[in-house]
Amino acid sequence: MRLFWAIGVPERVRVDVEVAVAPLRERWPDLRWTDPATWHLTLAFLGEVDDGLVDSVVGSVRDAVAGSAPVEVRLQAAAGTPGGRAGIVWLPVAHTPALDDLAGTVRAACRPLAPADESRPFRGHLTLARIPRSVPGTGPLTRAVATAYAGPDVAWTADSVTLTASRTRPGGAAHQDVAEVHLTP
Repeated sequence: MRLFWAIGVPERVRVDVEVAVAPLRERWPDLRWTDPATWHLTLAFLGEVDDGLVDSVVGSVRDAVAGSAPVEVRLQAAAGTPGGRAGIVWLPVAHTPALDDLAGTVRAACRPLAPADESRPFRGHLTLARIPRSVPGTGPLTRAVATAYAGPDVAWTADSVTLTASRTRPGGAAHQDVAEVHLTP
């Protein structure tokens, strides 16, 4: 199954961000807006993992984060676009040593069993929309949507990480939580 480790987005944060996204959805209805129910902050994307390894992957991450304190997560109030990846509008996460360390620990714990995609460094974000390749002027449109976002600066304390299965579908990915590992100092 296709798996990733993530930090979930609490309901109160989803509601606050969705209120800010609603006018953008109305203004640009042809974009592929992500479903708020699937919003998450990916720590480690594992890709396809054999079903027989899932328990070992969970155990490895549980052992690696044992004693790790909950981390503060702060979504910035301004949307952005990832460098070199036109067509994606996201909310960046304010990076902290604790959050970066947690992502590194999770990736390292998975490496022997189901290596995380380490071709890109950890850049925490919440994806808001994708612009279909068929839409002309993807780059300028992506920047216009990001600039139009006027959301709140929201924060929460993440006290767990979740292993999530993802199935790609034409209308967007379907996610199912597989396991949750709590962070406790």
